[in-house]
Amino acid sequence: MQTTFVSLLVATMMLIPKQPTPSFAETAHQGAVQSANSTGKTVWDGIYTAGQAARGKAEYDANCAMCHGSLSAGNRVELLKGNDFMQRWREDNLESLFTFLKSSMPPMRSRSKDYVPLSDTEYLDIMVHILQANEFPAGSEDLNINVLKKIQIQEKDGPKPLATSTLVQMVGCMTMHEEADGAVWMLGRASEPLRTHNSDKASADELKEAEDRPLGTLSFLLQNLGYLGKSFNPNVHVGHKMLAKGVLIRQSNSQRLDITSLTMVDSNCGN
Repeated sequence: MQTTFVSLLVATMMLIPKQPTPSFAETAHQGAVQSANSTGKTVWDGIYTAGQAARGKAEYDANCAMCHGSLSAGNRVELLKGNDFMQRWREDNLESLFTFLKSSMPPMRSRSKDYVPLSDTEYLDIMVHILQANEFPAGSEDLNINVLKKIQIQEKDGPKPLATSTLVQMVGCMTMHEEADGAVWMLGRASEPLRTHNSDKASADELKEAEDRPLGTLSFLLQNLGYLGKSFNPNVHVGHKMLAKGVLIRQSNSQRLDITSLTMVDSNCGN
């Protein structure tokens, strides 16, 4: 139900004219992402070998090219190569891309009794072929599945603020302001939004990561709290550190979040 709601919400939001990002946002975002990724690498750091990419090309040609075409030819590869690929996956890590490939491709596998599932190593090598096709440089060591979460996908000149209508997550402090027409709920001291592909309630792993994620300096208006249902009472979470998920709405004079999930991380927000 949540996935359907988010799909409709994102489709609706795409009809809203995009507003220019405030000039300060890019600098703030770059600093936040670099800080969060200070011990990791990016796709520009030579994180695979040419040999691994060659193995991946053989697997891609055998399992993917029939639908997507050859990556070198450039046909039918809009989401796997070039600007469309970058805009879909930038400011995310390689684990998300790997999980998507493994869980979604090839789509016909559930309809074929003869389909033999690919191994994690084969999926990993196919992903490396995709990285090479996007001109991310090779290095001296094969990419290892255990480090995917620590490797960021970003443009060559660094991270950029995520666009409006992106599904994101962030941590911040739950606050409430009384106004003439009722209560206004905010996420204050919020971290820079990070891309997510899961709108559902936070998992145990996500909550653990959120515990260690530092607060930030941003503020977001929380919209659509009613979507969380009557069981969620925002009043009991005032002053709590929360992990919020939702659709990001950036406009010239405000930043908002259409909520899909809101979970307490800590009852103490550092006050």
